[in-house]
Amino acid sequence: LAASHLRQQELQGARSRVGAAIWSACQPLRLGENVDATIEGRDVMPTTTATKIGLVGLGHMGGNMAARFLAAGYTVYGESRHRGDADDLVHEGLHWRETPREVAEAADVLITSLPDDDVLEGVASGSDGILADPRPRSQTWGRR
Repeated sequence: LAASHLRQQELQGARSRVGAAIWSACQPLRLGENVDATIEGRDVMPTTTATKIGLVGLGHMGGNMAARFLAAGYTVYGESRHRGDADDLVHEGLHWRETPREVAEAADVLITSLPDDDVLEGVASGSDGILADPRPRSQTWGRR
């Protein structure tokens, strides 16, 4: 019981340090579950779902994020190395795109969920990469 309580405190601390919407989006979605979009009673998700979300990489973490955004009513575009990773998500409403560039062109917000920097660099560069999208972005976040 003490270990369970300690783990719960660790999770609460992590939840407050990590971006709330992304943290919530990364959690596994259970059918019929409501999306929790509050921390300490404050709404942390946008009040509109008009923003189009793009996800490149629909494996375990990216797939969970896509499922959460779809459940919250967002329009979600996605791409993954293996189309089979996204079959359930397409059934739930994900708009499949063939290349990272197509995802970037369709989305207002682009999220990558990729295993390492080499894969990210491959997805970002090239004629069908996310950086080939000619639209200017107001902010860029990332790590190297």
